Amino acid sequence: MTNQSNQNSHILFTGPGGWSYWAWSEDGRLPSKDIETLSEKLNIDVDRELLTNGDDVEGFREFVHVIVEVSKKYGFTHIVDPDMEIQIDEPQPIIQEIFRWLETGGWTTGAQLRVLKGLDISHLVSNSCK
Repeated sequence: MTNQSNQNSHILFTGPGGWSYWAWSEDGRLPSKDIETLSEKLNIDVDRELLTNGDDVEGFREFVHVIVEVSKKYGFTHIVDPDMEIQIDEPQPIIQEIFRWLETGGWTTGAQLRVLKGLDISHLVSNSCK
């Protein structure tokens, strides 16, 4: 493992690739996988019919739940996603970014609640309080 990847071992990388959105780590713990594959592998509870019909809220809900479960499984605390203006030189706490996306993404209160439904962020909250 390189010194750079050691320094980035707490960082989850996400970004677009083709028709899908992807997540990976530089240290190899999480090989590059698209969000849908991770969702199925992690058994994320999403409405596949809504996803198939292009429901934006359900798509965002799947993304957020995958990010949280991957962070729990692999110990990631921060995220980098240049497409979302989170650069490698300034990784941001995952919990902070989830709330920023909810606040600034134009989601209604009902959509925000739908995204958060069933989400366990306790491991991120305890990490952000250290």
